[in-house]
Amino acid sequence: QEKLTKKELKEKKQQKLQMKKEKLDKQEKKDQMKQEDDNDDQEKLTKKELKEQKQQMKLQKEQAKLDKQEKKEKLQDKKDDQDKLTKQEKKQQMMVLQNANQEKLSKEELKELMKLTDNKFNFEHVGGSGGSKNDKDKDKDKDKDTNKDKPDKSDKPDKNNGSAASFALTDQLQAQSLQLDVDEEEEEDEEKKPKKDKDKNDKDKDKDENKPSKDMSASFTLTEEQPQAQSFQIQSIDYPEEDEDDSTPTYNTLNPNKVFLSTYPDKSTPLDSFEHSSTLQWNLGSSATAWSHVDNQVTPAYDGNVSIMSGLSSIKDLTQLEGEDGTKGKKVHSDLSLTTEQDFEGGVITFMVKWNMVMPNEAFYVMVDGQLALAPLAPADSSDDMEWIEYGVPVEEGQHLITWSHIYNPFGLDALPPRPKGLGDVPNLYLDDVRLYPFSEERVQGFEGDGNAKTSSLEMTTSGDATWIIQDGASSAGSYSIVASSDDISTSSGNADVSFVVASSLGGTLKYNILSSTTAPHDDFCILLNGEKADVVFGQSPTFESRRLDIPPGKVEVTLRHRKNPGDLSRMLLDTLGVVGTEGKTWLDDVRFEPRNN
Repeated sequence: QEKLTKKELKEKKQQKLQMKKEKLDKQEKKDQMKQEDDNDDQEKLTKKELKEQKQQMKLQKEQAKLDKQEKKEKLQDKKDDQDKLTKQEKKQQMMVLQNANQEKLSKEELKELMKLTDNKFNFEHVGGSGGSKNDKDKDKDKDKDTNKDKPDKSDKPDKNNGSAASFALTDQLQAQSLQLDVDEEEEEDEEKKPKKDKDKNDKDKDKDENKPSKDMSASFTLTEEQPQAQSFQIQSIDYPEEDEDDSTPTYNTLNPNKVFLSTYPDKSTPLDSFEHSSTLQWNLGSSATAWSHVDNQVTPAYDGNVSIMSGLSSIKDLTQLEGEDGTKGKKVHSDLSLTTEQDFEGGVITFMVKWNMVMPNEAFYVMVDGQLALAPLAPADSSDDMEWIEYGVPVEEGQHLITWSHIYNPFGLDALPPRPKGLGDVPNLYLDDVRLYPFSEERVQGFEGDGNAKTSSLEMTTSGDATWIIQDGASSAGSYSIVASSDDISTSSGNADVSFVVASSLGGTLKYNILSSTTAPHDDFCILLNGEKADVVFGQSPTFESRRLDIPPGKVEVTLRHRKNPGDLSRMLLDTLGVVGTEGKTWLDDVRFEPRNN
């Protein structure tokens, strides 16, 4: 019985454990299912959020597209309104011009006016010529009859003979900014004058039936001491063909021929073009690698029919030649040298070179008195179409040794890479047209056109897709400066250049004053030295600012360039960058070159 009881207790205990285990398993399964449901819900929520984000991004893109389209439409509407306004203004100009032509002052009316006022009138015309040919002839007749002894601009009215009423008419005013302040000035003068003069003026006003309207572009000024004259009319007014913004100042221009040269003068002196026997002290080098004269049958010369060729260009197997250290095929030289005379005046020795060298197979450089004066030239491209290029080295006065060195395997490598196809089997190098360019003294160009001596003025030329214009009214010193505008460049991308050449032994400094109103990448100002970009300026300057740039030794062509759309970007891309708040102009003044002395 006890055994049975123990067995039953044991079985009951096992059953309880089993039931407890099953209960735990069920709970675990239930928790697992709940976790899976939670994961599913989270995944559904994540997908829903991603979907909502995509929809939100899509809505933002559509909104941006709509905003861009709306902005474009507004700009177009604004442009249409401006075109419409321009047409209306031109129509108003024609109407004003017709009224002005109908209200011409006759000779008898002018004489009567002179009697009434007992004054001498001084007419000062500011700006260009105005009116038709017949109008000008009538003006001349009136001047002869009414003002034979016309005073100069600086003459002042004689108070003893009655104060002279003077007025100034400018034909550069525009129809949209026309103002006439005669009435206001008359009202002010009437308050200050005696009652008798006022009554007389009122009577004169009643007689005047053809008084000019306030839409006419004229302004009259009468001094307080002068008696009021009868109102009178303008015979003719010149209006510009194109409307201009009131905020844009009008500048007078100076004849560019007084500042800019049509072509830049060649100041160099020919030393040798190798056409005939030379009086210079040339050394063509050793016999194995000596330089030699070649005619146009070998290669077209730069000047004339003959040039000289490096000795390496005539040897097919350079690996068999001994170099400077006695090793075959390593550092093989072909040197050309020139020794100057004791009375040599100094300057930049320029020369024309063309080559098809490849680094590290070959190198070419120039030395003066054993010092490197011209670094090794850049290797040629993969084409055999060689072009003549000018280089130069500065040489001081007196006797000096100039050496042109053409070297095969300059680094002494055991093996060289094969030459590119199209460049031939041998390194060709030709030299021609050796010249002497004099050193430049300190020079300045202020754009005043006052006939400065050639020894002090910086001679310039202007060229490109548009030219620089000489203007007054904006300058750092004096009266004039030069300006280039992107509006003058008709193409979508282009340049306006000012160029000049300087030469120095130790280099120098370029100084200039600039007023910039440009916005990159729409336009900017750039300086190039021998065709390579050296400095870029853009932005809005509050006034002229002084800048400087180092100029390297030798002969340097300096180009001052105003660039429109220098990156040649599409109009669509430029429009997306926003509205440009600058004028697209660059002003320059007081350009100066100062050579370095030590």
